[in-house]
Amino acid sequence: MADAVRNKRDGRLKVIDGTATTPVETEILFAEGDFTYTDPEQNEPIVIKNRKGGLDHVKAADEFAGWGKVNFSLKYVSNAIKENMCNPAVSSAVSTDGIPSRYKCVNVEYKILDEDGTTVVETHKLYNVWFDKAKTKFTEGDEYSKLEAEGVIFGKDNSGTRVFSEVA
Repeated sequence: MADAVRNKRDGRLKVIDGTATTPVETEILFAEGDFTYTDPEQNEPIVIKNRKGGLDHVKAADEFAGWGKVNFSLKYVSNAIKENMCNPAVSSAVSTDGIPSRYKCVNVEYKILDEDGTTVVETHKLYNVWFDKAKTKFTEGDEYSKLEAEGVIFGKDNSGTRVFSEVA
């Protein structure tokens, strides 16, 4: 199959809390919108110079220069999803992830569907996303409401390796 341009009408976006037995999954239904995420940049190597200012050697820096980001906006008809994103009942972060408990996180899953509307072509998973209530805006309108969200992707610890997102 040839590559095709996809938009959110071709997918499903879910916000999943950290409840151990049966996580609360909230599917976000929308008519139009956008969805963007970026993994964090890796730090550049550290240049060590000799006394004359020439290159002596290069040292490895910390692995990442910060955190990942996710943002989306969409036409929407309910404000209920904002509370599930910004203040989930149970955070998806566990103690080994090293995220302070004051940052209540959720996992975000975006499934892109084939033309038939049911076959999943690819799945994007974002781990431990924290949505700041001040950066998650709900606007009521005459014809439709709009939800705009911006979050920080903290990632999860996977046997000593930090994983921010996965595409399957």
